[in-house]
Amino acid sequence: MLIRKLEAADLDGVVAVHKTSYPKGHLTSFFPASMLKDYYASMVSDINIALVAVSTENQVLGFVIGGNEVKKDFKKFITNNIYGLTMVSIRNPVSAVSYLLNFLKPGRRVASKAKTRLLSIAVSSSQQGTGIGHKLIKAFEDILSSRNVYFYGLSVKKDNQSAKKFYDRAGFVIEFETSDGLYYYKKITAE
Repeated sequence: MLIRKLEAADLDGVVAVHKTSYPKGHLTSFFPASMLKDYYASMVSDINIALVAVSTENQVLGFVIGGNEVKKDFKKFITNNIYGLTMVSIRNPVSAVSYLLNFLKPGRRVASKAKTRLLSIAVSSSQQGTGIGHKLIKAFEDILSSRNVYFYGLSVKKDNQSAKKFYDRAGFVIEFETSDGLYYYKKITAE
């Protein structure tokens, strides 16, 4: 297994991992594959960190994406995919509307102190429990440290028990909670 920078050619594999590992009910679980590919493509930039864990056959086993620009990139994704998101919202109104309102109206919730965010991490369902997720977190944190960033955060739905256990084991601490989510942060120690 190798962890490396995510490349455009990896996006189909990222989508496949996402589809098998993200919980049902998460907004992105309703996206068709083409929209999900656009979603992740919009997050991959020189500023953000995008890594994949690949097998010796170059199959994507897991990925992590985060950085300082994820919220701006997400808003750009929304602008560029308004029709598709409208269709997703019509088909899944409760989840989509709740998520978009919480994300787009920061005044509706408390803002995290962590400006650097881990947007998405996933490991193929067949590879979960093998340590790939922790290796992806470590690689992500190594890049953050090299950029002199020693504090970052993420959010997760309260009902996502497996993710909450993973983040607890990885050393994250709850910063605050909303009606349906938990906001975690982690301090990285300089090595």
